[in-house]
Amino acid sequence: MLSKLKLRPYFFVFFLDIVLIAVTFISSTLYHNRNLALKKFVDPNLLVKASIHTGLAILLWLVFKINKRIIKHYRAIDFIRLITVISLLHLISFGIDYLFTVNSLKFGIVVFVESFFVSTVALIVIRYSVSFLYEKFISFHNQAPLKKILIYGAGERGTILKKSIESSINKKYLVVGYIDDDKNKISRYLLGTKIYSKQEAISKLISQQKVSNIIIATNKISIKDKSDFIEKVLPFKVKVRQIDSFTNWYDTEFNFSKLATININDLMGRDSVAINNDLIISSLQNKVAFVTGAAGSIGSELVRKLVENNAETIICIDFSESALYDLQQELIKKNTTTVIHYVLADIRDKTYLEFLFKKYLPNVVFHAAAYKHVPMMEEFPWQSINTNVLGTWNVAKLSIDCEVEKFILISTDKAVNPQSIMGTTKRLAEILIRSLSTDYIHTKFIITRFGNVLDSNGSVVPLFKKQILQGGPITVTHPDMERFFMTIPEACHLVLEAFAMGNGGEIFVFDMGKPIKIKDLAANMIRLAGYVPNVDINIIYTGVRKGEKLSEEMFSNRETFLPTHHDKIFISSEATFYSKVANRIISKLTQNLSYNSFNYQILLNEVLADAEKLNVENEILEAV
Repeated sequence: MLSKLKLRPYFFVFFLDIVLIAVTFISSTLYHNRNLALKKFVDPNLLVKASIHTGLAILLWLVFKINKRIIKHYRAIDFIRLITVISLLHLISFGIDYLFTVNSLKFGIVVFVESFFVSTVALIVIRYSVSFLYEKFISFHNQAPLKKILIYGAGERGTILKKSIESSINKKYLVVGYIDDDKNKISRYLLGTKIYSKQEAISKLISQQKVSNIIIATNKISIKDKSDFIEKVLPFKVKVRQIDSFTNWYDTEFNFSKLATININDLMGRDSVAINNDLIISSLQNKVAFVTGAAGSIGSELVRKLVENNAETIICIDFSESALYDLQQELIKKNTTTVIHYVLADIRDKTYLEFLFKKYLPNVVFHAAAYKHVPMMEEFPWQSINTNVLGTWNVAKLSIDCEVEKFILISTDKAVNPQSIMGTTKRLAEILIRSLSTDYIHTKFIITRFGNVLDSNGSVVPLFKKQILQGGPITVTHPDMERFFMTIPEACHLVLEAFAMGNGGEIFVFDMGKPIKIKDLAANMIRLAGYVPNVDINIIYTGVRKGEKLSEEMFSNRETFLPTHHDKIFISSEATFYSKVANRIISKLTQNLSYNSFNYQILLNEVLADAEKLNVENEILEAV
């Protein structure tokens, strides 16, 4: 039996603690009585009380599991528990001496006070020394030097973060400073670490001390300030992360990789778009909304926003089975009163669409279904025409037949002076909707037009992320290629705002800010990943693809824009189109559409030119 008994380290700790408790008690008694004669060691009164004191210590150590706590990882809570148990030990021991000992043999309270202080100091010093020496031993044997970290935010999050880093078992990081925007905090110290301004931190710490990691631990920084700061520090080859939730890492072993990566959206340099929620909510009350392309990047976000703004019923229509299933599984988890139906359907199937319209009787239609990839549509132009033009026509005509209140078309900057199959089909879709808005007043037709949506399905951001994970290179078509960008939430916020304010016939154009060069976007994504562009990961240029333009435009030279009550939304003042134009477009396309490999761009250009010419003729006739 004894051979199976394993002697664990805490057995020795337990034994040494009890010996120390006994020795300090006896020593305090002898010192207080100033009698070091040998006979006192065998004084029955002293031996009995020392035995009782030691027995109590054994009992309390076992009850509070003091012996089970690992000394080398002792923290503040462990020391507090230890002091509490030592206090309890001496209070009970003093009580026994006071109540059960005759006056002439009582030790007095001073003995117990001295014993308490001596044993407390001794046990704490021993534990702290073991913990300190262990940390130094680990640091000494750690082959890799500690990575230097800057914490942005000298508040509660920053405080907890630094404690988490310092309490890590495997020391990998060293906090060298805090950054904060509060002038009252700058140059002060938090947990022994100095707080710097942004400029001082960049010049003194990031550039000189080679800080490798920055953690944003505050939610009080605006998107614009965050964007400016990140763009300033990225050239120094630092990795930037942020705290999105305490639950990911708090009270666990600190790991830099557990922190959220900086989203490329944060580099847009714009604060969040403010929208009139009250107007949108009131516009959606008791409404049944159709969303085509509901499982796509824009469509799915629109559905989420409709749920948030309390639409009564949403019909999610999409042709992609897996994407629609994913949306369904996501929204099932939401606690909402909105009724949501998921329909696997193709907007080119007019018969089934008609069935859906009559079944659900929508009040509002958000038409986001479209093919959008320029090179792919150059290869399969008939698919682009079928979906972007004829599919849009199906949905729009059924909206009229079912007396839908509002129809919102999601368009694109590629529809302005188009040079691609995709852009031309979207331009024709705009003309169709404009023409319908002229003759059918009971359905308000609204068009929203914006540029590239960051991180949407099939956009350059997911492609660049994949290429970075593979070690590069990142492929950019041309060094001067630039695009307007906005985030998915921004796009959907502004679509809903345009929906709420639209009276029919408008093309709402969103303020996209300045165009961003694709090569700069690629370089920033490389830096965010902690690499140096064209050193660690190369950027190579593959040449402009068919249908692509170096720059996109938000307005054509025939358009001007008018302001609205929202400073990010403008209305195009483009001339009115007539229903005859729409009928001519549909007629020409259906007559000539086939799978034969002829030049569809020529066909589309002819249809577009004919539509614009016919519209001018109608304008002249109207004027006469």
